[in-house]
Amino acid sequence: MFDGVINAGYAIWREFAAIYLSANVQGIEYYPTLSEIKQDVLEIAELIRLDNPTAKVSMSDFLACIMMSREASRESSWESANVWLNKIGLTHFIGIANHVYIQTCSERFWEIDVEFIETLGSAYFAVLAKNRR
Repeated sequence: MFDGVINAGYAIWREFAAIYLSANVQGIEYYPTLSEIKQDVLEIAELIRLDNPTAKVSMSDFLACIMMSREASRESSWESANVWLNKIGLTHFIGIANHVYIQTCSERFWEIDVEFIETLGSAYFAVLAKNRR
């Protein structure tokens, strides 16, 4: 199981980091509010399930949407993102979103360790367990 957790965590982080770094290198100028991207977030969240072989990629996309929102930008309050996720019924995504948010706030966010990846993978499996049809 440990190998599966590490594998999942690393796969999710690798794809998320590629999206996040690309957007930051290109100099994103517009950060949509979570309300503006609600339908996209809900559609992506629906894809994060056990019977979807691309669920890890969907989780990366989900995290990128959340982290590149106005609520996740440094000028805004992250707590409002947690409230929003709770309000739209995605409470089980809050833990994984918080984990990634804390990492993205670090100055050298791309530097990760095994503990971070293991926690990310565990959080992913927790979401899968609760995100059933």
